[in-house]
Amino acid sequence: FAASAGEALKVQVFNIGGGLVYDASAVGSELAWAMRASTGELVANGVYLARVSVKTAAGWVNGGLFRILVLR
Repeated sequence: FAASAGEALKVQVFNIGGGLVYDASAVGSELAWAMRASTGELVANGVYLARVSVKTAAGWVNGGLFRILVLR
């Protein structure tokens, strides 16, 4: 997912049960997830859902929902 430089990005990562695992925002064209929970612990192997949003002049716009598979 890409956004224009200077736009605010928000990423929320959920486990398959719908629990919020990670929530972050940044200004710029990218935001990386290091596969760690908001507590700093590495997440377990499994499927996660990431919701990406971009803040525009009209407000927050949903950029999509993405599946992430974590395997180590």
